[in-house]
Amino acid sequence: MQRRYRLAALALGAAAPVALMTVARRRADPAPPRTLLPPEALADDDSVFIDVDGLRVHAKLAGQGDPAVVLIHGFAAGAFIWRRVLPPLARRGTVVAFDLPGYGLTARPAPDAWPRGNPYDPEVQADLTIALLDRLGIARAVLVGHSAGARIAMLAALKYPERVSGLVLVTPALDPPSLRRSLALLVRAPGLDRVLPRVAQSAASRAAYILRYAVYDRAVVTDDLIKGYLTALQVDGWDAALACALRATRPLGLLDRFGELQVPFMAIFGMYDRIVNPRQVLRMTAVPDLFMFVFMEHTGHLPQEEKPEDFVEFIEDFLDHIEQRASERSTL
Repeated sequence: MQRRYRLAALALGAAAPVALMTVARRRADPAPPRTLLPPEALADDDSVFIDVDGLRVHAKLAGQGDPAVVLIHGFAAGAFIWRRVLPPLARRGTVVAFDLPGYGLTARPAPDAWPRGNPYDPEVQADLTIALLDRLGIARAVLVGHSAGARIAMLAALKYPERVSGLVLVTPALDPPSLRRSLALLVRAPGLDRVLPRVAQSAASRAAYILRYAVYDRAVVTDDLIKGYLTALQVDGWDAALACALRATRPLGLLDRFGELQVPFMAIFGMYDRIVNPRQVLRMTAVPDLFMFVFMEHTGHLPQEEKPEDFVEFIEDFLDHIEQRASERSTL
């Protein structure tokens, strides 16, 4: 039983292909018919849709002015995972949480339909993050990436250091050893597009169990949280887009690139995270401008959901560090 939950829980990180195919082997019942809807029909009152070079991006915006903070979700999630920390962070400045292509309510174009490149590719998603800043008139921002979203945040910081004022990786799923194996299985998987709806529906039926495995305190897994993860399965075209996202996932060698970072850096881990290995922190010591490593007690893979007040406090400490650093440089 525990092994089944562990495999399924990997879907919250970067080893999703193995999890999806494992669930498929355990249950291949036909998916029940459902009514699929356009993203606008599933949007919240505070949702906004932003056109980025023809790509319609769903986002949540709050606050104003500097500092700006951009929150980037991981696999199978969306902007909703930041709902408990976005309002308090907005007291400090501008906060942007958005859905990456393939997830949430952001558009799901064909891989070759966006002029900037395949919108499901992690490096192109890093470009999209900066293009979104351009569209919002934000010159520089602190990027906060959770789980597989840490890959996007780190890629953006490496490629656009002049646009990134700081980088926070939260329970990061960068290049785990299981990723290479799972991708090899995925490439050989026949009929992924055909089987994916049945697989995802089977995983959805176990969403509560998967999420309870991911956290330290199971009481954190509320109906609201489960609903957030399942909303994407109601969007027209979700299955084809998810297949595109899975196929675009690839090892990036990021664990060997921490020494290249040119921005202030902080990492946040959950002491009881069963999904990512905190030993990757040893690679992170190579960061030139390292602020702090945080290991949150009584916390699993979702610190922003499990301990939102503590999470916000750590982010604010990091923002203070960045401001102090900028002030010291201005007096030189």
